[in-house]
Amino acid sequence: MTLLQIIGIVVILSGVTVALFLLILYLHFRSEIPEAYRRVSEKTSRIIGTRYGPVEFISYGQGHPVIFVHGIWGGFDQGLVGAQGISEEKYRLIIPSRFGYLRTPLPDQASAALQADQYAALLDAMNIRKAVIVGTSAGGTSAGGTSAVQFAIRHPHRCSVLILKSTNVPENQPAPSGAGRVMMNILVTSDFFLWLLMRCSPSTMMSIAGIPGNLQKTITQEQREWYAAFCQTFLPTVPRSKGILFDAYISNPEIDTVPFETITVPTLIFHAKDDPLPPYASAEKMVGRIADAVFVGYEHGGHLLLGHDDDTRKKMDQFIADCIAITTG
Repeated sequence: MTLLQIIGIVVILSGVTVALFLLILYLHFRSEIPEAYRRVSEKTSRIIGTRYGPVEFISYGQGHPVIFVHGIWGGFDQGLVGAQGISEEKYRLIIPSRFGYLRTPLPDQASAALQADQYAALLDAMNIRKAVIVGTSAGGTSAGGTSAVQFAIRHPHRCSVLILKSTNVPENQPAPSGAGRVMMNILVTSDFFLWLLMRCSPSTMMSIAGIPGNLQKTITQEQREWYAAFCQTFLPTVPRSKGILFDAYISNPEIDTVPFETITVPTLIFHAKDDPLPPYASAEKMVGRIADAVFVGYEHGGHLLLGHDDDTRKKMDQFIADCIAITTG
């Protein structure tokens, strides 16, 4: 047998091995993805009509209403994970799926401002006069903040408090272009590609979610379990694809045009210095444009503020209680 023949056999065997490996992975994917769709369909979300179209949401608890806004790659299911630990006795949680996510359709002329108007319309449909709004981040960028800020600006009489957690900041969210645009389009058009990334490279997935490398090495078991539940809400991707693309190309970049100086409602902002996504310095600069905003910075925690759940909840509770007491006193 010649050397050339040996090389040919090795190449063929290598190709067969790779093909078998990919087939096995795909079969695993086919067995697991139905569960992701069941998780979404079996949740007790509702759909309610508003003048800006139907909106999917879930609501529970009692007390002062709080709209909890998910970030990119989210939905009401991701909002449920993010809102874990928020007191159901103190607050009535309202967690919508934003435009283009799951069962909330994407309007033809969708914008972050229009999304904010839908929040107000949702409160109307629920016979709620006023609510706290919490804008959060997820999935590698910070789309939850733009519409939350717009709600505070456009509907100050309906917004009692604005809270932002690791949300996007000006001059940091250009629409994807080039290779980034190609990668984005690939990831949102198939559940398989994101599942493959989550299964084969969990450290890469953590980095995409904004957990820096040094934090990945020290993450606790409790934090790892929360993160696993959080990651589950990235799938299925396809029913979220219109919302993801809307955030990437429209909602996130719109943060650059927001007139932060016009915000009049009490504002509380959380951000970590080691957040690898929206820069801490830019968050500080944004805070400086909001009159009397309160800024809470952490040395560590990454984009998801890992390790600070108790502290952020306590500060949120106190801030909301103080602001409500002032406005009702």
